[in-house]
Amino acid sequence: MSTVTEIRSELDHRRNIETLSQIIADMDTGKIKITDIHQFVKTIERLKGLLYEMEQVNGFVRPQNPL
Repeated sequence: MSTVTEIRSELDHRRNIETLSQIIADMDTGKIKITDIHQFVKTIERLKGLLYEMEQVNGFVRPQNPL
């Protein structure tokens, strides 16, 4: 039987995957348009945050990245 923490972690992981998939789909369809460097950086930071959360859920800790 799963603990509440494990269930929450799995739900957070699935939510992050769905959000990541939606961002990529929106970029493909032109809903998100990268028109300037500030928007590009904002989108990359959002993606990095989601990937970091997903890694934490899976127990993977990446060495600090200079990006």
